[in-house]
Amino acid sequence: MLDIFMGGGTTLVEGARLGFQMTGVDLNPVAWFVTKNEPACSDPAQVKAVFEDIEAKVKPLVQPFYTTTCPRGHTGRCVDRERRPPSPCRPFPAVPF
Repeated sequence: MLDIFMGGGTTLVEGARLGFQMTGVDLNPVAWFVTKNEPACSDPAQVKAVFEDIEAKVKPLVQPFYTTTCPRGHTGRCVDRERRPPSPCRPFPAVPF
């Protein structure tokens, strides 16, 4: 995916997190410098551990707010996509958070 106005790189980071191959360009050299060096200062294992810790604490608190009702009356909630296959009411698997 190409982000032609990458700025601080948020779209690049989120796209990469979702598994997309991302490319970003920007006329502003400061934006390029920030985006290029943003992940270089981080230890990936440490970042993953911090995110997992945050997820473990926050997910149980916010998960109840992510429920939905389809037009057929089924009620569902966001769950990990590995555990819940698509259905006619939910053609796309939920993205875990």
